[in-house]
Amino acid sequence: ASVGSAIEEGVTRAIEATLAVPLRTYEGIDIDALRAHGRVPCVEARESAKATIASVVKPCLRDLRRLLTTSIRRAARTHASPTG
Repeated sequence: ASVGSAIEEGVTRAIEATLAVPLRTYEGIDIDALRAHGRVPCVEARESAKATIASVVKPCLRDLRRLLTTSIRRAARTHASPTG
């Protein structure tokens, strides 16, 4: 497997693991008190994670894939045997 594939697989597994975390319910818990201690309810954390994955992680992965492809092509041209 290529480095790019390994990175993509690792990031995909991390995203899946993040989104698979079970959501807690907060019955009997004062949500304002939770927030006062720097915490947010799981449903809000999940939405934040989804937004971050969409706006940061996936674009960075796309750019990294493009950079790796460009680097591999450049390296292949540099190390290609001259013909003729």
